Amino acid sequence: MIKPRRTTILEKSHHDPVYDVQWLTHGKSTNECFSCSTDGKVLWWDQRSETPIPVESMTCEETVPTNEGPKS
Repeated sequence: MIKPRRTTILEKSHHDPVYDVQWLTHGKSTNECFSCSTDGKVLWWDQRSETPIPVESMTCEETVPTNEGPKS
């Protein structure tokens, strides 16, 4: 059985399943990655960090036109 190296608190993590992880391959180390989830979040992780929380985050929203104006 595979066990996670670290876990993070739910408030700082994805709330839906992760569908893609991209490891950054710049420089000599591969300690950074991005994760994407159906919750609309893209999180940037650094494995060298002391605390297991994302370094940066971005939330993507889709705007849907309605009679009252655009709605997220």
